[in-house]
Amino acid sequence: MLQRHDLEGEFPEYRGKLASIRAANENFRTLEGEYAALDREILTAEEDGLPITDEHFVALKRRRLAMKEQLEGMLKAWQPA
Repeated sequence: MLQRHDLEGEFPEYRGKLASIRAANENFRTLEGEYAALDREILTAEEDGLPITDEHFVALKRRRLAMKEQLEGMLKAWQPA
């Protein structure tokens, strides 16, 4: 079974912070939206067997990982007001 990589599932330790950072940080919301769209694109390619080269598929996954790491950094540094 294919797995979504939503932030709640990826970072259960930050569930409490997710709501507050989403409410207060527009950059986080924007990046999270881009991350979610990319995750859906990867899942669609996997589920539907879309014609995609291995290189392109790996590049998409690397981009998702880089975005995830950036989001994690923002979560770690987040201090609500």
